[in-house]
Amino acid sequence: MTMNQSLKLAEAQKIHEIVIMHDELRQIYEVLKETINITEILLGEGKIISPDSICLTGNAGTGKTTLSKILMKEFPKKVIIDQDLEIQTHPILFTSIQGKSVNGLAKVMLAQLGDHSAKNINEKTGLTERLKRQLKSARTNLIIFDEFHELLTDKNRKEVLGWVKALINATGIPILLMGTPGVESLIETNDEDVRRILKLYIGKLDYAYDQPSNQFYNYVTSLVDVYKKKLGFKSFYGFEKNSDFLRIFLATNGYPSNIAELFKNAAKAAIREGSIEVTINHLATGFNFSKNIDLLIGNHNPFKMKIEDAYQLHRSPITSVSK
Repeated sequence: MTMNQSLKLAEAQKIHEIVIMHDELRQIYEVLKETINITEILLGEGKIISPDSICLTGNAGTGKTTLSKILMKEFPKKVIIDQDLEIQTHPILFTSIQGKSVNGLAKVMLAQLGDHSAKNINEKTGLTERLKRQLKSARTNLIIFDEFHELLTDKNRKEVLGWVKALINATGIPILLMGTPGVESLIETNDEDVRRILKLYIGKLDYAYDQPSNQFYNYVTSLVDVYKKKLGFKSFYGFEKNSDFLRIFLATNGYPSNIAELFKNAAKAAIREGSIEVTINHLATGFNFSKNIDLLIGNHNPFKMKIEDAYQLHRSPITSVSK
């Protein structure tokens, strides 16, 4: 392998980290960005107003974690000087749920904010008060709980939602609860404050019979353009017919993470061959090396079958499996 090929392989890996937002993801992003900016203004004026929080659900691979990365990149941590003191700010506090304890979660959050002395506190009120002070000092304008379904259950929902409500009301900071479909039903309650949590769902990109949806089409073509521009490919598969998009859909089931993984591996296959074009054969190889989730085609490789068989498979999926 030449040095040029190695450099291109490295570039392909970097492209995999580039975020392309489809329309639905962008809309949610704009809502959250607006929420962060409004919270910053209100808290800066010393006003603690119970904000509207959001519960965002979706299967793995639909873009929830990607959305968090985009926001944290736009609102990064930084060190500021306040009254001759250095303060580490956390405009967004992102916490991935591990375990089933509210107290444990609060202690993890405090540790993220640099407060490691709360590990011996076991009283929720004390932990919440401590969080209130640390979040204010850190200029936090959004809290994100990832994998919220790991914490919220039928058994503890009253305790968990009560604590979430108390934290929101005490700090004036909105919370983004992210989890798998079904967690939103556990948030249903008669409590007015909790009912103000906006419930949003982010799904995969669809492909109707013989016609890609606008979101699917735009996402695929945008990603192709990035690969052609960054790596100098003369062509990337073609995408001249709807059937070309059908093969991509069957290979990925419309999940953005699957599409990105497929294209990365196909591009690497082309680079290793020294090709300036990504062909259907490279996509077939890329599919074999992709860790795709929730496919509907069993062990079939959509880039190695007749298009008639692909249409038949789309009309009559085999089963939902992980490849």
